[in-house]
Amino acid sequence: MMSPNVKPAVISRVLDIIEAVLSLSPSDEEVSSLVLRPHIPKVLKCLATAIERSKDAAASNILGHRQITILSELAPHLTDAKQALILLTPVSLSLKKPSKVVPGAVRVGVVGVIPPVHHSTRSALISAYQKLVEAGPSLSPLSSLVDGLNTYSTRRMDELDFDRRFFAFTQLDGDSSRTFTPAHLTPILCNILYFVQDTEELTLHTNSATVLRIFVDIVSKTSDGEWEGIPI
Repeated sequence: MMSPNVKPAVISRVLDIIEAVLSLSPSDEEVSSLVLRPHIPKVLKCLATAIERSKDAAASNILGHRQITILSELAPHLTDAKQALILLTPVSLSLKKPSKVVPGAVRVGVVGVIPPVHHSTRSALISAYQKLVEAGPSLSPLSSLVDGLNTYSTRRMDELDFDRRFFAFTQLDGDSSRTFTPAHLTPILCNILYFVQDTEELTLHTNSATVLRIFVDIVSKTSDGEWEGIPI
């Protein structure tokens, strides 16, 4: 599939195999762990390259639709942020194409990809931050806060855990946050600046705005310039 001159019949046969593996994976753990997961990076790269290379020409035909749909079905099986980025690039581009190129049925599947991929990406970032905490114990007070601000429900897939998130916001609204250094607040502010742009979850938006006001208050009362180099 990586070859520019590959025949449509060959692509179709490869897609048949991938679709068969995907259909078996939910009910057969061996297929999932031994056949699907080890080859996800290669499959992602091949499909993304094929879609980007073919532009609108392939996206408007049956093979193009199948490639986009398969990418959508791979989303729950991703294991790291790098894989999520590879998948999201062609998927997001497909949403910008006109309806006659990418029909509604395909768009529905594509839109369904974004929440689980976003979830897995944020989980990977939290894991990376935990590694930093292990290397720098001074950051340990922030570990539970960063985790709490990004927690998802364990009962419903891709639903926010509002209780833990609001508990984290409550901690940030307390006196302890006013003792944080720039190194402490940098990851928190990156989260807050992201949440404050959320127009759907009003409670996240409102709580984030409150934390930003606290940050402004802290900085306004500091005169030694320690906040000037904060990397946001």
